[in-house]
Amino acid sequence: SRRIEGAELETYNSFQYTASYTTQFILLMKRINLTYWRTPMYSLLRHFTNLMIALIFGSAYPQYEYSTYVAASSRAAVIYITALFCGVMAMLLIQPILGAERPAFYREQQSRMYAVWVYASTLILIEVSTVY
Repeated sequence: SRRIEGAELETYNSFQYTASYTTQFILLMKRINLTYWRTPMYSLLRHFTNLMIALIFGSAYPQYEYSTYVAASSRAAVIYITALFCGVMAMLLIQPILGAERPAFYREQQSRMYAVWVYASTLILIEVSTVY
């Protein structure tokens, strides 16, 4: 703390939060899990989209012989493109949910409730855990 004109001022520590990282992580996991639980259409739509992409790309070469290098390379390309499409669709589908969470995130960030990396890691873990 510093003293200016007879008043004691607290220095601002940018790394200080109101709760420990473990508490932040647990509370955010509960809250974001509840958000996902309350939006079942998002999970159903994401699984349906992944299923449709898998069926479309899986039916591209159903009885193709993969004995040459070019054939194996084309199969690897189909697998890569399938993963790419699933990732792009997941990013597009998550936008409305993150848009709804945005005001709460900014409000809690201003009040120093959560660290940004804790918030991002919980979103990633919840997203991965709802897939499997």
